[in-house]
Amino acid sequence: MMPRNDLDRILGGETNADTGPQNASSTIAAVTDMSWVDGAVVATIQRTDVLTGGVTSELARLDPKGHRRASLMLNAPADTTDQAIAYAMVGQNGPCLLHLTGADLLALTPAAAPLSNVINGLGLGRIDLLVQSSDWCAVYGVTAADDPVLYAISGETPVGLPLDPLALSDTRQLNNIQIIGDTLYAAVVDSISGFDIYHCALGNGPAAFELVLTKGARRFAINAAVSGMMPCEQGLLIGTAALANPSHPLGDWGPELLLITQSGSWDLIAGQPRFSPEGLLLPAASQMAGMGHTGNAAIRGMAQHGTSVVIAVQEFSGSPHEDRRTVALDLSEYSGAVRLYLSSNLEDWKQIPHRLPSDIGAVSSLCMTQNSIYVGHEGLGPDVVPVHVVALGD
Repeated sequence: MMPRNDLDRILGGETNADTGPQNASSTIAAVTDMSWVDGAVVATIQRTDVLTGGVTSELARLDPKGHRRASLMLNAPADTTDQAIAYAMVGQNGPCLLHLTGADLLALTPAAAPLSNVINGLGLGRIDLLVQSSDWCAVYGVTAADDPVLYAISGETPVGLPLDPLALSDTRQLNNIQIIGDTLYAAVVDSISGFDIYHCALGNGPAAFELVLTKGARRFAINAAVSGMMPCEQGLLIGTAALANPSHPLGDWGPELLLITQSGSWDLIAGQPRFSPEGLLLPAASQMAGMGHTGNAAIRGMAQHGTSVVIAVQEFSGSPHEDRRTVALDLSEYSGAVRLYLSSNLEDWKQIPHRLPSDIGAVSSLCMTQNSIYVGHEGLGPDVVPVHVVALGD
């Protein structure tokens, strides 16, 4: 049992996590991030009222059962009292920035205040993507004139990165970014030709994007999008999604797990064996696409603890699309059955048994501790905490 502290008593008692599918509500909640902080999981939950368009954010501290033990509701802009409470909830080792809504950010630690001021000072009309490493922060959004922009920030100096090499268009969207060391990776959705991944060296002269993977790693529209990216000990893990299939799909539409190594090469961890310009590709984990489940699905979440990595594979629940040119990126359409897989070396994987409800909605975030996997997802209700906890066996 987690001991209660002063913050728990001030901000609220234990409230059971509730996925809320049975509660009729106009509010959709989604866990956007979870972090293991000083013996507890700190989750950020975004709530959207679909009738009014209003968006609020909640910073919640969860116990080992996924129950809310402390909570802070936030509207943009946050006041100084909210900021002080957020500092107390997160401490020195938690996440640094919370994206409230639009282009508003809240610094969750005093050290992050200068960075949030820099980003808020960019004058963006909307922030779509935000990632941090120990030395860099990258933010992607649109200006007040609705032009896409991407900035890399070190210290208090933002550097605009040229987007022309990414060839963005109505059918090509930047949907994922990640930083490893001084390298920024950018994933571009392409529902016709398959995703592209570019990388850019930061801090060494003029920044320029170069292609790392193209045409869905030569699997084309079946790998239309990157549904997840996570730095790990071996490099950058990539999870894929097909977005949608025709009414009568041919072949294997399962997602793949890829690895971009620290040397810049890439490996097929789990997926479809095939020939490519790089030669014959065989899965290092001896796992086929979808970890052996061949239905149209996506790798919707990744997390790590120590040397262990867990992934969540979720089935597709949307409508088929006969014309690939009409397929839009909507990963919430992957809201079917969830399967969890665990590995300590990216080669040997085991499926983790669980009792997750079949209607939990789209998985939106994972967090792993020594004993548990916290599964964050979508839920209905103005007070719901859409998190389930899966215990890890011995």
